[in-house]
Amino acid sequence: MNASLTTRRPGHIPNLLPRRGLSGSILVAIIGIMVFLAALSLAGGLALGTAIGQWRDALAHDLTVQIPAGPEADATVKRALDILLATPGVATARALGRPELEALLEPWLGRGNVPADLPLPRLVDVRLLQGTTLDAAALQARLDGQAEGATVDDPAGWLSGVVGLAARARLLAGLAVGLVLGALTAIVVFATRSGLEANRDLVEVLHQVGARDGYIAGVFQRHFLMLGLKGSALGLGLALLALVLVTGLPGLGGMAGPGAGGDTFAAGLSLSPAQWAMIAGLAPLVAGMTTFTARLTVRRTLAELV
Repeated sequence: MNASLTTRRPGHIPNLLPRRGLSGSILVAIIGIMVFLAALSLAGGLALGTAIGQWRDALAHDLTVQIPAGPEADATVKRALDILLATPGVATARALGRPELEALLEPWLGRGNVPADLPLPRLVDVRLLQGTTLDAAALQARLDGQAEGATVDDPAGWLSGVVGLAARARLLAGLAVGLVLGALTAIVVFATRSGLEANRDLVEVLHQVGARDGYIAGVFQRHFLMLGLKGSALGLGLALLALVLVTGLPGLGGMAGPGAGGDTFAAGLSLSPAQWAMIAGLAPLVAGMTTFTARLTVRRTLAELV
């Protein structure tokens, strides 16, 4: 028996783990599920951060002036335009036509369902010069004096609340990724210890014939590396498929294609190539973490068994 064990090549040491249970296909499935959840959480946090940045950049140089519908609306629009174009920092000010106003209502009323005789408030689209900030309160005071009824819709107020909410959501997404990876680490520790405990007699025999702890740990390390690669590849593949269906690959459309109701929203939640690469990096990260955790656990467990 001793001669048989001592003449085996390193790669042919008997498998120390049970062929069924957490050290086999079940662990691959668990790793796949964990990676799937971690990838979706990471993608959500990254996409949300990108969307908020895009919205903030777009709205930082835009504001809207609204004039109520009525017989004096045209005159009020003209006076408001004169005030806006004379305001330092304003690049352009343009009153939206009736077709544009109807297009803004179509998502709620449906295409072609806006009655022709429906009185609509007049909107003036204001674009600011790059790097310019405008005092909305001071502008509103000027409009109150010369264009009564015109109101300034400054997005800065509600945008700050949205940005704060997004920051908390990104923090929760990061926490979710951390919790998933922590749970996966605990599962690998349990699977490794159960494999060693189930084969304690064999481990003792290997010690008696000269196998050191580092050698036995290497066997576990290779075993869990393969499990980690299989599981992370499975979970990452499913996550990427789900993300492609929702957001689309860079340059490709997702489920919300042109003409779909969620087109604008989905475009805001797109992922850059660097972010796709970051998500794909979860696979080698999880495989490496699984391998390191298994080796460290074997080392510590063997020290306790001696």
